Amino acid sequence: DEVRYQHWRPVAERLLYWQFLAFGRNAIGYRVINMALYGLGVIGALMLFRRIGLGEAAARWGALGFAAAACHAVPVVFVSSQADLISLVLVIVALVAAMRYSEERDFGASAVATLAFAISLGTKEATLAMVFAPLLLAYGRGTQRKQPPPYAAAPGSGKRAIVLSLIWTGVGLAWLAFYARGGYGSNAAVMLEPMRDPMRYLAALPGRALTLLVSLLIPINPFLFYLRSSYGIGLYGFLAIGLLPLGWAAWETCRRHAKNRIARSMVLFVLIFLPLLVCTVPDDRILMLPSIGFYALLGMWAVPGGLPGNASTAPLAGRHEAGRSRMSSLVPPFIVLQAVAAMLVTHAMGRIEIEGRESLLAPINQFGRPLQAGDCMFVVNDTTDANVLFAQLRLEAIAGRRDIYVAFLCNTSNPEVRRIDEHTLHLTATDEPFFGGFLGDMARPTDRPYQEGETFRARELTGRIVRVNDGEVREIEIRFDKPINSDSYRFYSSPEWGRPARIQIP
Repeated sequence: DEVRYQHWRPVAERLLYWQFLAFGRNAIGYRVINMALYGLGVIGALMLFRRIGLGEAAARWGALGFAAAACHAVPVVFVSSQADLISLVLVIVALVAAMRYSEERDFGASAVATLAFAISLGTKEATLAMVFAPLLLAYGRGTQRKQPPPYAAAPGSGKRAIVLSLIWTGVGLAWLAFYARGGYGSNAAVMLEPMRDPMRYLAALPGRALTLLVSLLIPINPFLFYLRSSYGIGLYGFLAIGLLPLGWAAWETCRRHAKNRIARSMVLFVLIFLPLLVCTVPDDRILMLPSIGFYALLGMWAVPGGLPGNASTAPLAGRHEAGRSRMSSLVPPFIVLQAVAAMLVTHAMGRIEIEGRESLLAPINQFGRPLQAGDCMFVVNDTTDANVLFAQLRLEAIAGRRDIYVAFLCNTSNPEVRRIDEHTLHLTATDEPFFGGFLGDMARPTDRPYQEGETFRARELTGRIVRVNDGEVREIEIRFDKPINSDSYRFYSSPEWGRPARIQIP
């Protein structure tokens, strides 16, 4: 109970609740909503790319890449990540309306832009970085002041962008004050807290930021390397491989677009989100908003030439032409790679859910009789976080009732288990410590380490930490409300790969 993981996202939560009232457990309704939101986001990205000054071909290449991006797959298929899609649509509306106000002095558009930004804060915290967006877009348009209509930037657009950014900053600060006063957020060990622990935040920021940037180019979710402490070595390989194309893309962008304000503004658009996004573990699903800037750059890489209305089809000369053609030729296979990776991700998400259901069906089938009210299934060990997350909801859906219970006692692979008395088990970690995986870190507060004698209460049981060595929990006791031999209780052991099997407690 001391770990607070409660973001304030009233808009996203309320919309999901309304969908639940409409669709219940029927998945197709949520799928249709998610796909519709993503479709609006892709169309909005195309409109935005045109508006910022990309030529039609570059805008279409950018939108195509955005549509196929592997880092968008999880938010589209994972219903509880719908906040990312809602914030995408709201941010696109805010950006397009902001540009319309800056370029056309449309005060109604400024109201729409501010309202969309304010609502977006109720969907996802990362949208706070949008306070800088009007300035960046106006700066990018400044490169077209000498263009013929309709490509020229309007006089006074920069001043209006400054005004709008100041208004958004006021809205953002008011939201931030409310957020902080309400105690929202998370104090789990995996989360960074810039205000509370700035040194830890600053130390982790560069590495986490680079990891997120690399995942824009390498379609592997870096979150996989954070699931178990033993997977950490893979993160170094991921970075070592990914920093090469990232460095090359950065070099080519600087060399070919050094004087192009649109390119500069889009690079900055990606970067402004990173200080907020690194507060959570690197996960490519959180890159939907900064990827707007990345795929605008991709459109520019795909189409050689200048800006629309200014020799956009004129040939380039010498090594610049060769360099541009090399980048252009890589864009189509890059988009195909992203699309293939996205399909693999969606397939993997389906398999994870199937595996989670089958990992519950095995204990149900081995229970020895039909399930009754008050029955409890205890899996002594399970190292697969996906099996643990949403397990109770899965059980209720499979069994069609809410008066039965499943619990996972630890997340180490091979604990030593012995009975102390008729109500109490003693568990000793033989390899990894208890709380050693991602879920263990999510359950650990940042303000203090685990203490011997500390207790945790969960429905049918109470856990107590018995021994801690160098900050690692090595022994725990679990006391059950009913006797261990109760007919309502069944115990299971889960191999690292495979289904839980029923065991008798020695």
